[in-house]
Amino acid sequence: MTEREASLEQQTAVTLPLLGRRLCTTSRSRVPVCVCVCACRLCCPGRTMDVGGALLAHRSWGARLSRWGTPHPACAFCSTFAADCAVGGAAAVPSPSPSTPRFGRSSNMFRVVRRAGLQLQQQRASLYTLPKLPYAYDALEPVISKEIMELHHMKHHQTYVTNLNKLLEGADNDDLPASIAKQAGVKFNGGGHINHSVFWTNLAPPKKGGGQVPTSGPLVDRIKDTFGDVKAFQEKFNAQTAAIQGSGWGWLAYSPQTRALSIVTTPNQDPVASLGLIPLLGVDVWEHAYYLQYKNVRPDYLKAIWGVVNWDNVEERFSDAESKP
Repeated sequence: MTEREASLEQQTAVTLPLLGRRLCTTSRSRVPVCVCVCACRLCCPGRTMDVGGALLAHRSWGARLSRWGTPHPACAFCSTFAADCAVGGAAAVPSPSPSTPRFGRSSNMFRVVRRAGLQLQQQRASLYTLPKLPYAYDALEPVISKEIMELHHMKHHQTYVTNLNKLLEGADNDDLPASIAKQAGVKFNGGGHINHSVFWTNLAPPKKGGGQVPTSGPLVDRIKDTFGDVKAFQEKFNAQTAAIQGSGWGWLAYSPQTRALSIVTTPNQDPVASLGLIPLLGVDVWEHAYYLQYKNVRPDYLKAIWGVVNWDNVEERFSDAESKP
C-alpha cells in the first residue's frame, strides 16, 4: 500500500462510518435532504451526526473519489456508494460488490467513477444555485408584498446559497477538525437553502389555486383524523408557530417511521429533516418574511398566509411521502 493510499484509508475510516448506508433523498423541489442524521444506525450505532456534518461528509467523500479516480475498498462496507450527493446532477455510483473491492483502470466501474468525478469538478464552482420562483414577485399580493418577496428571495435566500458554496468550496481538503468547525455554518446556510426552496413551492397566487383548501382527498382525510378538521389544524399550526421564540419555522411534517402527520417547529434555519421528518408545508417566521408588512404582529401574518398556501403542492408532497416504503 502506497503512502497516498494509506492516507486515504485513514480518512475513509473516519468518513464512512459517519455516512451510514442511506446517503440522501430528494425533495419535490429537487433540493438534497441528507438523511444520515443517524436515522440509519445500520453501520453507525450510537453515533450522532447533524445535517451540517452530513453535507460535509458527503462533499468530502465525493471529492476524494474525483481526486483518486478509483474507489477505496473500504467503501464495500457501505451499501450505497456515491460520487457526491447527486447535487445538481452529479452521478450516483452503484455500490461495489464486497467480493470485488478493487477496480482496475480498465473496468467499467472506474470509468463511471471517473466520469462522476469530472462532473463534480465542473459543478464545484456553483454547487448550489438560487431556484427561480414559479410566480412573479408581486403575484402573492396583498398577502405578501412585492418588496418582501424581492428582498426575501434575491437577498436573504441568495445569501444562504452564497455562504453555503463558500463553506463547501474547500471542504475536500479539510482535515477532520476543520470539517467539524464548519458544520454549524453548513447546517445554518444549507438549512436556509433547503427550507426556503420548500417554502417557495408551498405558496401560489390566488389566481393559480393559492389558498384553495381541498374538501376531500387522502391529505384532508389524514388531517381530519389527526387534528379534527382543516380549520382546527390551521389554528393549532398558527398557535405553535406564533409561539416560536426568536426566529424559526413552523411545519406540517410527515414521519416515515410512524406514517403520521405532526405540527413541529424548528429554530433558526434547522431543516425538519434533522428531526427525521419529511416537510409537507413550511412557514418562515423570521422577521424578514413579514416585518415590512405586518410589523411585530406575527399572528396576523400567519392568519393571512393561508390565503396563498399551495395545497396542491402540499398534497403532492404527502402523496410522495406515503408512496415510499
